[in-house]
Amino acid sequence: MTTALELFDDVLPRLLAAQKDVCAKLGGAYAVKLTGDGGGTWTIDFKTASVQKGVTKRADLTLEISGDDFVRMMHGALDVIASLKSGRIKIHGDGKKIGNLAVLFAPMSS
Repeated sequence: MTTALELFDDVLPRLLAAQKDVCAKLGGAYAVKLTGDGGGTWTIDFKTASVQKGVTKRADLTLEISGDDFVRMMHGALDVIASLKSGRIKIHGDGKKIGNLAVLFAPMSS
């Protein structure tokens, strides 16, 4: 399975480029804070269809999740609703924007 670093360095930039028009319409900046092995912080900017290491701008939504759970989520192997309810995934900011991330990740889980 892909590592979180591979997702942010390679896969997500390609997904953003492939869905640039959709992402531009949805908009928003998303900070992802990964804990544990492969942890780190990245900003996904839908407006510019880019991914950058660190928190580079004010995020509309911040997602806190372990690196392993993030990889599982990206591959459709994590129950996001149950993980939110149990606290395995924490979100801060505009919770309605979590659906925008699902649009980006959908091609990976099919």
